[in-house]
Amino acid sequence: MMKYRLSLFALVCVSVLLCSCKEASKSRLNAAVDDFNKNCPAMMNQFVMIQKVEYADDVVSMYVVMDDKISNINVLRENKELVKENILNTFSRGNENVKKFLETVTEAGADLKGIYSSSADGDNSFSVLITCDELKEALESDGQAEAMDVDKIIQVTNLNMPIQLNEYVTLVGMVKDGDCVYYDYDVAGAIFDKVTEDLEFSKMETFNNLRNMSPGDKEQMRPIYTSGMNLGYRYHNVDTDATEEFVFANSELEGLF
Repeated sequence: MMKYRLSLFALVCVSVLLCSCKEASKSRLNAAVDDFNKNCPAMMNQFVMIQKVEYADDVVSMYVVMDDKISNINVLRENKELVKENILNTFSRGNENVKKFLETVTEAGADLKGIYSSSADGDNSFSVLITCDELKEALESDGQAEAMDVDKIIQVTNLNMPIQLNEYVTLVGMVKDGDCVYYDYDVAGAIFDKVTEDLEFSKMETFNNLRNMSPGDKEQMRPIYTSGMNLGYRYHNVDTDATEEFVFANSELEGLF
């Protein structure tokens, strides 16, 4: 009888300890959310802004505003599972600061909800819920199976295509052709001539632009490099139907990452 009482007492102690640890984790998450919001609104890149983060009822809600010029919120809503998979892949390769925040989320046993809205119409939105277990799995995967991510990157990128960058240039889409992933552009004749008159200079300028991408955008593109693919830029002259391209060999991409 005494042995049973001691075991019951031990169970009670363990339960109290676990509850105490959980409350401490929630307290740390509240502090992390407060710190995050001090830097909000925060631009993830020139087209995506985190407006704020909230924590309530074991859910961390991240409010994200997307530039309607490059994001079709309705198309993204119709492909939420693909968007979710892309988010998880990105988290699996996230930088240390991002991972630290997300680990604080999982330690508190919270789910993560991304609430995406259009910059043109804040009422036009959709949400993606990532459970605590799904988030843990992504963080623990540490970027595994990245070669499979290339097709997903292409699919997600093409959800928003075509993008009219200006009156002379349209980004038509991203395609995989052999051992190369291409960005395909339709351009007016004058722009085509400017790009093609010195392809090496155009290539160097493009590489500098890639080098200056945000860390988040670089992580998004990393699987192209880690899977051994090359990266190409292909330009179609809409006036003459001519096509020209330049390609970064996989070894050249190493300098970006």
